[in-house]
Formats: sequence, C-alpha cells, structure tokens
Amino acid sequence: MPIIKLTHAVDDIFFSLDEGEIVSYIGANGTGKSTTIKMMCRSNIKKNI
Repeated sequence: MPIIKLTHAVDDIFFSLDEGEIVSYIGANGTGKSTTIKMMCRSNIKKNI
C-alpha cells in the first residue's frame, strides 16, 4: 500500500485592495495562481448543509 503524505497547498494568504485599484497577479507556471483565485472566489459561496 503506498504511503500518502498530506501537505497544505496554501497555508496563509491575505489580499487587500482599495476600490478602483488595478493589480496584476504573476508567477511562474505551476505555482498555484489559478488555484488561489478559485479558492478566493469559492470562499464567498454559502453552503447549504
């Protein structure tokens, strides 16, 4: 049976933007840019349990 090691993909992240501010989000391929944006967008979704 293979051993699976669990790791945290994102441990802590904080963004602060002012109204009307334009920013860019850059990084090397495979560093989790799209995943981070998807996580932030989903954090505003209320789940019905």
